[in-house]
Amino acid sequence: MKKFLIVSYYFPPYGIPVGYLRIYKIAKFLKDKGHNVLIFSNKGEIKIDTKIGDEFNVIWIENEPIKEEIKKKFKILNYLGWPDRRISFFLKGYKKFRDVIKNFNPDYVIISAPPFSVLLYSIFIPKNKLIVDFRDIWSYDSLELIKSPIQRILTEAFESYVIRKSKFCIVLNELAKNYLEKKYKVNKIFVIPHFWDSSIKIEQNIQPNSILTIGYFGTIDRRQGLKKVLKAIGDLNIKLKVLLYGVNTDETLNELLNYSFVEYKGAIPFEKIPQINVDVLLVCLDRIKGYKIVSTNKSKELLALRKPILAIIPSDGIMYKEFLEIEDVYLADIDNEDEIKKVLFELYQDWGNKKLKIPKNIEIYKDEVILEKLYKLIV
Repeated sequence: MKKFLIVSYYFPPYGIPVGYLRIYKIAKFLKDKGHNVLIFSNKGEIKIDTKIGDEFNVIWIENEPIKEEIKKKFKILNYLGWPDRRISFFLKGYKKFRDVIKNFNPDYVIISAPPFSVLLYSIFIPKNKLIVDFRDIWSYDSLELIKSPIQRILTEAFESYVIRKSKFCIVLNELAKNYLEKKYKVNKIFVIPHFWDSSIKIEQNIQPNSILTIGYFGTIDRRQGLKKVLKAIGDLNIKLKVLLYGVNTDETLNELLNYSFVEYKGAIPFEKIPQINVDVLLVCLDRIKGYKIVSTNKSKELLALRKPILAIIPSDGIMYKEFLEIEDVYLADIDNEDEIKKVLFELYQDWGNKKLKIPKNIEIYKDEVILEKLYKLIV
């Protein structure tokens, strides 16, 4: 039996599921294998009513991030501040973290990022005990955090330090792996994509909806491109409704609710998603800086529901390629309005004819398949 210390800013019930579900399931897998797993995480920000995570011993750091209003008031912080406004988690927690390293004496420490400020804890971790899980690549800046040459220099220097110090790093796809290995000339990056939970049991006797119902589960903000999708639906003038479930992070929601067919249902824990009766699952992502190697976890987690998926995403990004490999997904490019309308109309007709397509090759993203690959790297 080995001892694992897992450091994640997000862990249930705190934070958004898009931030904690992957690391939670990795932690659960290791615990189920009989290993001693201790969690070091942040207690603050959003709290979602969920029972997952209760089975772990968690060391919480009570903290709230630096307020966004401060960055708006002192705009120079956008260009000098580094790594991000959640650095307060590190500043409040590093003394306790050093004690945990000494007293728990883990065999391995897994750090999941972003937020990238959590990687500062790597300073206190002995070499080759560190394993880094990059849900996004820091220097690739898909989150648009790097706004000045000063931030770029600091980011690349520390990212290089973390990678070289680690036993190995895991990323979500081949593009991310190639990017980091080429940039830092290393050979210790491995692909562990997002995965779906095979323990989820689906109710088979759910009654079909009388009106086509599309469900969106995930973060609601401008980066998702929901406005483009809803505009295309509105222009088609077909009878349906769109239910939005998730954490709202900016002013986008007010614009989305201008459409009469849209309902916002709020945030729900992931384990309740299978209980929501929708006909089609919507996955969308706008074309923005750093999108090509982005692979959101919801796009894989929703495969467990075995429902039709409508994916409106950049056609030259990695997610598009992944959905083509899965097959039988309703796919359209986020910037091609005619293509979006064509796919929507096809989906609407298939629903009317009771012939909606179900994603086919989902076994390649099954948790038991993916996590065994990770386990071989660790043990």
